[in-house]
Amino acid sequence: MYSGFLNIPADAIRTAINTLRQRVAKFGANSREVREWLRGQDSVFASEYYKPVLPPPAPVDIHSLIKSDRAYQIAAAHFYAGTYDKAESAFRDIARDSTSPWAQLARYLVVRTIVRKTSLEDEFYRKRLAVAEKELRGLLKRSDMTSLHQACRDLLDIVAFRLRPEQQFRVHGRSLLRRLKGPAFKHALSDYTTLFDRFTSEQSSETLTSRPKKDDLTDWIVTLQTGGPTAFSHAFRRWKQSSSLQWLVASISLVEPQQAVVQNLLGAAANVGIASPAYPTIAYHVGRILIAQGQTEEARAHLDTVLLRTGKTLSHSSLNALLSLRSLVARDLSEYFKYSIQIPCAVFRGDDSNYEPENLQKVAKAAQFSDPVFLNTQIPLSLLAEAAMINGLGDEPRQALTITSWVRAVLLEDYVTASKLSAALGEVVPESKQFVIRFAEEKLSTGKKFAAVFCLLHFPGFQPFLDPQGEFRIPLKQIDNYRDNWWCTRQYDETAQWLLSRSEDGSGQESEAVVPSFLTKEQTQVASTELARFRSRVNAPNFFCLTALEWSKEHPNDDRVPEALHLAVRSTRYGCVDETTGRLSQQVFRLLHKKYPQSNWAQSTPYWFKY
Repeated sequence: MYSGFLNIPADAIRTAINTLRQRVAKFGANSREVREWLRGQDSVFASEYYKPVLPPPAPVDIHSLIKSDRAYQIAAAHFYAGTYDKAESAFRDIARDSTSPWAQLARYLVVRTIVRKTSLEDEFYRKRLAVAEKELRGLLKRSDMTSLHQACRDLLDIVAFRLRPEQQFRVHGRSLLRRLKGPAFKHALSDYTTLFDRFTSEQSSETLTSRPKKDDLTDWIVTLQTGGPTAFSHAFRRWKQSSSLQWLVASISLVEPQQAVVQNLLGAAANVGIASPAYPTIAYHVGRILIAQGQTEEARAHLDTVLLRTGKTLSHSSLNALLSLRSLVARDLSEYFKYSIQIPCAVFRGDDSNYEPENLQKVAKAAQFSDPVFLNTQIPLSLLAEAAMINGLGDEPRQALTITSWVRAVLLEDYVTASKLSAALGEVVPESKQFVIRFAEEKLSTGKKFAAVFCLLHFPGFQPFLDPQGEFRIPLKQIDNYRDNWWCTRQYDETAQWLLSRSEDGSGQESEAVVPSFLTKEQTQVASTELARFRSRVNAPNFFCLTALEWSKEHPNDDRVPEALHLAVRSTRYGCVDETTGRLSQQVFRLLHKKYPQSNWAQSTPYWFKY
């Protein structure tokens, strides 16, 4: 809240509305006085930063109340325009005018102007802030300023933040432990987290964990965020000293399953009741530990009990975390999908969150896979295709699994599996039915390959991996202007790297996946082999161009060929490209214009593309 500000806040609008109502009540809506007041207020709100739109002086013969209003409007216009010296001077003049109805508020606004100005200055601001602090404390002692005392206290918090940030940080850390409610809690939390981020960004994790903590809350947060053996030792020591629930949560969250003290923590965890706010977190980590220790049956029984007792009362995030754990000890594929298809607790795209009240209904329908990376890397095509046929999946997951399985089968040249999935693909994507019927009718592998490519060219959203964006992707037939179309080979696209590996930063550095217990070693080996084959394939535009060129040479009279050539060229504009794509784009372009110059598809293809 201290690094930026809303120039004209809601309070300013409310003050203007209330003032207008009072002036209308006194003078009448059509009076000269009200018109003059509106003229001045319009100028105030028209002011831009460093471009003040100052109201003209009030007419000499107008009512004195409107003259006082005009003085306040001029001061406010300077404030909103950022000409703070003039604003401060004008507010001080108003504060000294005992006849002005704005005198009391002006005393506060003098200090607010000083504080606002210091937020934009790099030097010499501490002295001015000290003046502001002294004036604010003086206002808090005045009985005639009672209505503005809370505003003064809020401004004092801002001043304290800038003059004594560490002290203010400790004050808010202690105040949050007093279980504040309502606006007081919101204010303290906002200030605390702002200061926390400032201090933690300035110091290494080693410094934070080694230095004495000034309050329990900061100690607890830093310990959990830092992690590692040192953080666990500190948390465990604090728990043994205090026997507090908070440090039990920290300890069981950080403990490694094979550490000797884990049984002590599991014993203490068993005594935490379902009514405790810590219960979901502790129950999750008990399950995590049991799974890591290889106690599959015990973990399954524990998680089933927790979900049965709390499933209807848990938050989305807590429920999803427990369901994800439960999916790891699934007995079979069907049970795995029972627990791994979840509703997201929030959806983020870029810097904006879709987790707003008006979007809750949309979010609630967006069933997602809890671990799409596992499905992309660890499960063989045979099981992925089988999963698409499981009853009770839901429309979105079934569509995603069917598309992914079919495209992957095509790329792996497993046309038997692709044929088995064709009818299902036509059901989940009705617009594709005409294409998959033609695919099913082809007898030879070359014919099936071209028919599959002809279908893929019409659906840029068809990809051989599950996309975490899920429901928030654009329509399957629509070209994505940012080239998120079809697929890329691993070496050319960081997005594909992230989707195919377990790297969260797009670096492509893979980490070990946690494999559900029902999956056999043979199945994971098959999945690994298939993944290697896929990674050796060319990217989508190259694949389309090569296939279209091959088929057109053997079947030049196929009525699909001109359109396929046109769409193949288009894919080199909107798909993932490499150093050979331009040459292929040119070859397809030349063939289209040489063999089918009068076709509408040739007329619709004026360019080829090279990058």
